[in-house]
Amino acid sequence: MPDSSSCAVSEIHTRAICDEIGERLRFMLDRSQAPPPPRILALLLQLQLAELKAPLAEGVTQASAAA
Repeated sequence: MPDSSSCAVSEIHTRAICDEIGERLRFMLDRSQAPPPPRILALLLQLQLAELKAPLAEGVTQASAAA
C-alpha cells in the first residue's frame, strides 16, 4: 500500500495531465470548428429579429420604470 506522500505526487501529476489535455483540446477544437450550417444561421437570424420586434415583458417594463 503506498504511503500518503506518493498519493499526493500522483494527484499533482494527475491534475497536470488533465490541464495539459484540456489545453490541447481547446487549441484543437478552436481550429477545427466548422461554421454552422446555413439553415441554422437562418434560424438564428429569425430568432434575433423576433426578439427585436417582440414587446418587452410586463415585469421588465415595470421594473425599469421603478428604477
